[in-house]
Amino acid sequence: MHSATSRLASGGRDHTVRIWNVATGKQVGAPLTGHTGAVMSVAFSPDGTRLASAGFDHTVRIWNVATGRQVGAPLTGHTYPVYSVAFSPDGTRLASAGDDGTLRIWNVATGKQVGTPLTDHTYPVYSVAFSPDGTRLASAGDDGDTMRIWNVATGKQIGTPLTDHPGTVQSVVFSPDGTRLASAGGADKTVRIWDVATGRQIGAPLTGHTGTVQSVAFSPDGTRLASGGHDKTVRIWDVALPDDLPRAVCAIAGRSFTLQEWQQYIPTEPYRPSCPAH
Repeated sequence: MHSATSRLASGGRDHTVRIWNVATGKQVGAPLTGHTGAVMSVAFSPDGTRLASAGFDHTVRIWNVATGRQVGAPLTGHTYPVYSVAFSPDGTRLASAGDDGTLRIWNVATGKQVGTPLTDHTYPVYSVAFSPDGTRLASAGDDGDTMRIWNVATGKQIGTPLTDHPGTVQSVVFSPDGTRLASAGGADKTVRIWDVATGRQIGAPLTGHTGTVQSVAFSPDGTRLASGGHDKTVRIWDVALPDDLPRAVCAIAGRSFTLQEWQQYIPTEPYRPSCPAH
């Protein structure tokens, strides 16, 4: 959903994309048609003027929200269904994840692929997400090493895969401040939160779902996390961090902890500089 315009987008097995008015629940305009297979993912651009969609026809498409018309030709390159799309925070790039085990980054203005596909995944990739500053990508899929973080500029993987989920990971999302990553599990039916700086899991898995967890999303202030799954429930979790922790560390140590010190003394919290920069 794009909050500035109060619109919601959906994609379905009928090969269409639809836009809805959140206040009235009414469909806005006619369905957006062009896909020749089920639509698996939709995403608004940050300014709300564009909508990206991806699906079983192996393509990614970009739409003009105001007119409902497709912008340019379909983005092609994936050799199997495309499961997830995400715009960069500045709206200039679009990332896609597919059943071919690759991630691809596209120039939104030109429709051209940027660089070569990111290929370390060995099985389908189900979810992709940009960090809030646009410098990193997170991806999750069906392989044994299920979550990876990438440097957008170089296309290189950062660190080692995050592997505590015993099976498929269906969804990943960065927290609004970029310090945490949330993931939704398939086989283990759990939600997990990770420290982006260290790659370590924060706290115990969040349990309660009785089926595969399909999607996770942070609240704008990062204090709540929503999850939805095959058990037909949506759950909201309190994931607020202690705001006074960095200030307390600064007062005690007189300086910011190094990453290594933070890992040693506060391993359950994501790394944050303790003292204001001078």
